[in-house]
Amino acid sequence: MAFRDWDTVTETLEEADWLGMVNEGVRLHPHDPSQQWTVGVRHTSEDIETHLMAFLAVAERLGAVQR
Repeated sequence: MAFRDWDTVTETLEEADWLGMVNEGVRLHPHDPSQQWTVGVRHTSEDIETHLMAFLAVAERLGAVQR
């Protein structure tokens, strides 16, 4: 999804993504849709891998619910 598509994200989907990532052990941006583009720069390779694996798990679950 590109930034220009951000306005198509529903609050319900954004909240499900945020909670899903927290449940996977990844603490994200503040819980507010306008903050989803906030990026930190002090991450190790392990942090990035943890985030990607958590995102994959959450995306698969959210995708299954939307089908």
